[in-house]
Amino acid sequence: MTRRVLALMSALLVMAMIGAAVIVAARVPADARLPIHWNIDGQADGFGSKWTALLIPPIITAVLAIMFCALPLFAAQREGLSRSLALYGAAWVAVLVIFAAVDAATIGVALGWAVPVPRVLVGALGAAFAIIGNALGKSRPNRFIGLRTPWTLKDEEVWIRTHRLAGIVMTVGGLVAFAAAFVPISARAHFLLLLGVVLVFLLVPTLYSWLLWRSRHLGSSG
Repeated sequence: MTRRVLALMSALLVMAMIGAAVIVAARVPADARLPIHWNIDGQADGFGSKWTALLIPPIITAVLAIMFCALPLFAAQREGLSRSLALYGAAWVAVLVIFAAVDAATIGVALGWAVPVPRVLVGALGAAFAIIGNALGKSRPNRFIGLRTPWTLKDEEVWIRTHRLAGIVMTVGGLVAFAAAFVPISARAHFLLLLGVVLVFLLVPTLYSWLLWRSRHLGSSG
């Protein structure tokens, strides 16, 4: 998708979220306190007014969309972001997926529905990881998005091969997290699973990039 299409999608989503907030707020008592944060056990431990809870998701979505839209303006002259447009677009879509899910969960809670918020968030993050992972292998060296280890930035071949592996790891991990959201396990177990996916994604490709760079450079000199 082009930057213009993504910007239009973001604008429509934000307007829909704000419209939903107005409609739902009219059905919620003026002095209602709605949860805006949940702990590792899935229990709400932070609360705000109805307008705070309902408007946080669209505001954050709008700010992040503006940042994504503006990023090429700052990167065009200095970095190779144009060579990683698939990853740029995937990251943007992933952000929209996450905050659309957050907004839906917030609305459900405001209306008194029994929304399993931690499971919704894990599922949304899993889907986002899979979306980004599918595009990682198509990226090329740049200093804005991707696994920017010292070794991937020094050697384009290391970047390409590392991101191909990272794409597989992140896609599989994301799909596992998404599927786990439908399994009735504890919120803590969901959190630990998601943390495990993130750690594997960070550690395995990082170690691989170092080993690959070492074999290509130090190995040839030795």
